[in-house]
Amino acid sequence: MSCVGNRLGTLIVDGCIQLKNLDCSQNPLTNLDLAGCENLQGLNCSGSQLKELDLAGYASLQTLDCHQGQITNLNMAGCSSLATVNCSQNPLIRLDVSDCTSLEWLSCDESQLTNLDLSGCTNLFGLSCRQSRLTTLDVTDCRKLIFVHCWSNRLTDLGAFLTNVVLRGGVHSDNELDVRGNPLSEFAITNQIPALTNLGVRVRWP
Repeated sequence: MSCVGNRLGTLIVDGCIQLKNLDCSQNPLTNLDLAGCENLQGLNCSGSQLKELDLAGYASLQTLDCHQGQITNLNMAGCSSLATVNCSQNPLIRLDVSDCTSLEWLSCDESQLTNLDLSGCTNLFGLSCRQSRLTTLDVTDCRKLIFVHCWSNRLTDLGAFLTNVVLRGGVHSDNELDVRGNPLSEFAITNQIPALTNLGVRVRWP
């Protein structure tokens, strides 16, 4: 179902149990009711004015694009099939992806996040969290992670990235870490970056 680029402020599709894909992007939505759309696999509500998006229990959902909005609260509890999420350009202060065990790609650029815990996302291979306020980024057990853009944050340490590369026993040909614009510690600059480079990671800094 597509209703892109209209002037919808409210969209109610509750009870549409056969609905699998919904693209309602580029609408000034302030209310989106998806109750009962339990088989939904793809949702694009980017460019909306939604402040909250509650997708708890949508276990069939695989792709979510809600970038360029006003969302401060994004609930993805129980979204165990979710593989791709783009929630960039939202004033998010918290992002919980602990139930998103199938997550492969996450984009959360230009947010208000100060902490991002991806420790349970064992299938994650791509992450973009640029131009946010991150002071901590936990990628423990993200051993498939090969592409990370986290420039213009407040990160000081790269130990988690280094540990992941060592634990997985090597790097992918596309392995890239972009940490430009972060206040990295002297230890990170003189020890961790050279260690990552020696292991074959393309590190972009400063």
